[in-house]
Amino acid sequence: MQRLFKLCYNNAFLVIAIVLAVTGFSISKAFDLKVNVSTDALIPEDSPLQKEYQRVTDAFGSDQLALVYIEDEQLFTHEKLTLLQKLSKELNKLPEVERVESLFTVNDIRSVNGWIDTSPLLRKIPKSPEALAEKKQQAIDNPLMRRSIISRNGNATLITLYLRTADGEQMDSDKRVYNDIQEILEGLKAPPAPEPTQDAKSIEHLPESVRIALEAKKKAKEETAAPTDYTTQFTRIFQVGSPALHVWMADYIIADQKILLPAAGLILVLLIGLMMGSFQAAIIPVINAIISTAWTFGLMVALDIPISMLNYIVPALILIIGATEDVHILNEYSEAKGEGSLGSDAVMQIAHRIGLTLFLTGLTTTLGFAVTGLSALSIMQEFGTTAALGMLSRFIISITFLPAWLRIFGRFIRSQKHTANENARHRKVTQKVSNLLEKNLLRNPRRVILVFSLIALPCLFMIPKIRVSNDLISFLHPDSPIVEQLNLVANRLSGSKVIYVTFYGSENSLKKHESLQNIEAFSNWMREDQRIDTVTSIADYIALVNKAMQGGNEADRHVPDNDNLISQYLLFFHRSDLKPYVADKFSDANVVLRSNISDSSELNTLVADIEQKLNTGKFGDLRYSVSGKSVMVAAAVDKIIGGQVISLASMTALLFAIVGVLFLSTRAASLAVLSNLFPVVVVFGIMALFGVTLNVGTCMVAAITIGIAVDDTLHLMVRYNKELKILKDEHKAILASLRAELFPVITTSLGLAGGFVILGFSSFVPVMQFGLLSALVMILALLSDIILTPVLLSTTRLITLWDVLGFNLRNALIERSAMFEGLTKWQAKKLILLANLEERQIGEYIVREGDVGNSLYVIIDGELEVSKTIEGRKVVITKLVLGDIFGEIALISDVKRTADVTANTDTRLLVLNWKALENLQRYNPFLSSRLFLNLSRILGQRLKSSLERIESPAPFPTRTPFKNMSKRQKPPSP
Repeated sequence: MQRLFKLCYNNAFLVIAIVLAVTGFSISKAFDLKVNVSTDALIPEDSPLQKEYQRVTDAFGSDQLALVYIEDEQLFTHEKLTLLQKLSKELNKLPEVERVESLFTVNDIRSVNGWIDTSPLLRKIPKSPEALAEKKQQAIDNPLMRRSIISRNGNATLITLYLRTADGEQMDSDKRVYNDIQEILEGLKAPPAPEPTQDAKSIEHLPESVRIALEAKKKAKEETAAPTDYTTQFTRIFQVGSPALHVWMADYIIADQKILLPAAGLILVLLIGLMMGSFQAAIIPVINAIISTAWTFGLMVALDIPISMLNYIVPALILIIGATEDVHILNEYSEAKGEGSLGSDAVMQIAHRIGLTLFLTGLTTTLGFAVTGLSALSIMQEFGTTAALGMLSRFIISITFLPAWLRIFGRFIRSQKHTANENARHRKVTQKVSNLLEKNLLRNPRRVILVFSLIALPCLFMIPKIRVSNDLISFLHPDSPIVEQLNLVANRLSGSKVIYVTFYGSENSLKKHESLQNIEAFSNWMREDQRIDTVTSIADYIALVNKAMQGGNEADRHVPDNDNLISQYLLFFHRSDLKPYVADKFSDANVVLRSNISDSSELNTLVADIEQKLNTGKFGDLRYSVSGKSVMVAAAVDKIIGGQVISLASMTALLFAIVGVLFLSTRAASLAVLSNLFPVVVVFGIMALFGVTLNVGTCMVAAITIGIAVDDTLHLMVRYNKELKILKDEHKAILASLRAELFPVITTSLGLAGGFVILGFSSFVPVMQFGLLSALVMILALLSDIILTPVLLSTTRLITLWDVLGFNLRNALIERSAMFEGLTKWQAKKLILLANLEERQIGEYIVREGDVGNSLYVIIDGELEVSKTIEGRKVVITKLVLGDIFGEIALISDVKRTADVTANTDTRLLVLNWKALENLQRYNPFLSSRLFLNLSRILGQRLKSSLERIESPAPFPTRTPFKNMSKRQKPPSP
């Protein structure tokens, strides 16, 4: 990282030119971005229902609807109905429309003058008020029309367009349908020209009366063909359904971007600017975010990823989340300037201090977003990929563009002076907060852990109560215009959710009264369910004909027991009338249900109830299926849960692995995981308590926020490791780490929380919930990082992988010293770094004769001299070299030192006392067990040596070299 920072700093203009060139190219490609908010993104590609759905729609037609709602107190007048008939015909001519259901197309089955008439109700519009009133009542009484076509009071009607399956992009098709319908409603789209009549020359020879009649007819056709603004002709008219919903959501995305991005940028600038006291420090994250967003858009075009209802917030996330590392870099640069480092030295100091942490946090944040793409839902896959690319681009910009920027504009960033009388505002805040934490919390670790546990455990038990939802309509605010219109249509008429219940039999089995009566019984059972708005099946057509044939009595509206009679009844209908409800060979039947259920869990419950009832055999033994696009979307809720489990488990495992490898400790990894899981567990508990659903937005909170929140944890852990090397005391080291990291941690956490709160103003409920929950997680993570993490860290000692790799330990030490017997070189390095390693300069005293000590020393590097004052003169007793041990008696008893030990060269020493040994036992039980075993051997050998010296004529022999402690005469222990 240091080399990269230095390279970018020294070649600032080249780096900036390259970045700007790539940005310009990306912006040119960004204009090709597509928007796709169709429900297909909410259905797993491997959905087992997909094949059945395709089979059913191929046989019975599409279940995708575009609805035109018309309301007027004078609806059943000749003038209004004529306009409606014209509108129905114009809509039917749209190329994407498969069929139309309206007052002018749905069969009105009744007996007329002894003959069964199955033609549409308004095949011919009457003019007299009496006849119109009669038609109105007939429509209301017709079960095929009531609520599906006409409201109960007859003042509102629906024109239902069943749409063809899109050949290309679903979103493109929806836009065309929506725009075509809207243009027709507003009189902007002219209907096809009327059929040509005889021209002037061909009618010149005709009598004048005939010519006048033909010209009048021609004029009437031209007037009929002229565009009509239907919005001015009725009290209320609008379109709803799939195309309208998708187009409205695309518009919401654009509106959100116009509001959320500037607002997030403003909040970020204000928070960072106020807390760091620098406008430049506040504006740099915005500039970097603009560049990163451009890169991300270019990559999305290259990978053919459209803008969806989730990944459209990625620019805001890049701005909000990416600012954290910029703040850390700028804070370190300001501190380096305050310490007297300038230019390249200051940048190198940044890389030295936080380069490793920058890399790790960039990795965890990127992977935190990437794991959300492990879901089976394409909308989540696209979001995970897009967000990961955005975070990666942001990281690259931070470590390349920012050092180059500092080369040119770094002189304008204010420095922070580190003096005893430091009056900087943030230093005061840091000091006050750290003192508060030290006095009230860090000195009571058990109380802190107990409080956090009491908060987390109830939340943990509430998690299974969280509801899951995966419905497009539920993504919108209940008071949004499109939702209000959908609810109005559902309350007055019928919902737009279509469910197909298909029964499969053999050829002509659906002409048998037993099968039809079973379907009739099922249809009647479904009509009793308040969750269903309308039910239509082939049995309804047969029952209505039977009623008409029996004189119009309501009691006769049922499927007769006579198969021959049923075959005759079917002759009254054209095949196109029955296509949505029965297959060509009368082998399969389709019951069409309409509902307004917007909650996926409720829809899944309905489907489960239907299947359970059908499995009882009460409606016959025909094989069945329950299908529909809405059914597939609802069924995908288990994919949300599965994706949540996979992404959270993956992020947790990744965090555990990164921290475990970096700090060579499963204990440290466990502490980091516990600290970062706490806010997620609490937020899940809050979701269950307040009924917030787990959807495609909120399911991202856990993995993403862990990936973000761990940034501050890693900064604190790396700083703690460095302070521990200097202070040699866990409590002092954690306090020093807090004072150093507290301000940037608070700054970034509040900045992230403020940025996420902005997402709470989104038009999409999942994005709004994601923003507010993420803001809450950031606040909880802040509390966890400054309270729980320090408490947990103070119980362990950290060393990094780079410490071990960079620690030079000679093989001779392992071979010579009994202290490291049975340990590999790697284990010996860990043991030394986990204990206290001290450096002494030449001539410095290690111990003084007569002092009381409690530490044992092992020479890691250098040479020491042992001397004793005898009769006023210094007597050199021996020299101690690599691997020698001294002071072991003081370890087990507070005795006075018997000699002076002085450094003949610059020396490194392993210092062990009981506190260090007890800590080592907690940090690494295996190493401590080996150490205690070796120590007991050493003390035993020392005891044996002391006993031998009692009878020796020379109590202080000169040192003799040895290879193994157990096989040599030991020198005295000072």
